[in-house]
Amino acid sequence: MGKRNATLLSLLGSSVMLAIYALTTDNQVLFWLGPVYAFFYAFASLFASYFSALYPVRIRTLGAGFCFNFGRGLAAFAPLLLSGIASHYSLALGLLVCAGFFAAGMLIMCFMPHAEVPLDKPETPLKPAQSATS
Repeated sequence: MGKRNATLLSLLGSSVMLAIYALTTDNQVLFWLGPVYAFFYAFASLFASYFSALYPVRIRTLGAGFCFNFGRGLAAFAPLLLSGIASHYSLALGLLVCAGFFAAGMLIMCFMPHAEVPLDKPETPLKPAQSATS
């Protein structure tokens, strides 16, 4: 299936399941939708393997770290946004806005490159350390 397609499926499933979860009023259905929604929430861990394959080896940790931490910085505003929506309108609308962000992430991901293997290899292979006696 590949890293990119698995991430796309996970984001799509998260956005659809969160929208369904937000619009459901039956408590029994909500109880069973939670685990189904959690199944699609795998994109958070899929990003690590996808981002690591996007960057050359020499800047791999810098690129992946920037992506994760920039996303965390933006996500820090989510409680403020959602609490404002929930207090002025409804919690369901706040959850639908979250589902919209997942859908937007999926659309952005559609334009990202396929990165199934690292884009480059180290310039020089690592050599075994020489012993002190040689």
